Amino acid sequence: TAHNPVTKDLVPVWRRYNGFYNTISKAAKRDMPDKNYIGAIYNSIDVASYPYSEAKDEYLLFLGRMSKDKGPHIAIQVAKKLGRKLIMAAKIGAEDVEHYRNVVKPMIDGRLIEYVGEVDASTKKELCSKAAGLLFPIIWNEPFGLAPVEAMACGTPVVSFKNGAAPEIVVSGKTGFLVDDADEMVQAVRDLDKINPLDCRKHVVRNFDAPRLADDYLAAYQFILDRVSRGKQYERVRFAGKR
Repeated sequence: TAHNPVTKDLVPVWRRYNGFYNTISKAAKRDMPDKNYIGAIYNSIDVASYPYSEAKDEYLLFLGRMSKDKGPHIAIQVAKKLGRKLIMAAKIGAEDVEHYRNVVKPMIDGRLIEYVGEVDASTKKELCSKAAGLLFPIIWNEPFGLAPVEAMACGTPVVSFKNGAAPEIVVSGKTGFLVDDADEMVQAVRDLDKINPLDCRKHVVRNFDAPRLADDYLAAYQFILDRVSRGKQYERVRFAGKR
């Protein structure tokens, strides 16, 4: 399973790789070889452990890392334009310190923009279930993002940029909105009340629940065993999850 994008120095490695492989999204297949590629198997969560709620507070949520690639500064800009409270629950890795100190921290006022640090699983789920919406302004081609899946499992819609696997995760107009820039994100937040929380939950149950992942990997392994035994290596497996 290839979890990360292919960097230039890894291209020669993949050219020489003779085994089968899958990616965690169709978007992650970019720059990867066609040889022995069996398809995308999406990451998953234990949906039953995420509290579903149709009663929402007014705050917006940013969840993940304080990485520049994740766009925390953009989430703050959007919240300030709207005059909406933004709660930021995010980890600051060693590689993120400079961006946080120089760009993000000066934008945090502790009132409209509140940073609560890296939170535990129960707090994360509570924040997700009560948020009016999750802001996901990623500015890189992320192979997969769990934060949108976790939010939607709680009935919370997602407003995301169209980068990476986001279009495979969020159904624009039904479980949130896919936008091109910060201005469109502002408008999309204004339309969050048009999203049915139950549609968000059902979408995650259908496509990103743990049993689906298990079934897909079992199907992939059986597919590989069958192809090897028959000497075939260039077909594709059919998975249970949405493709």
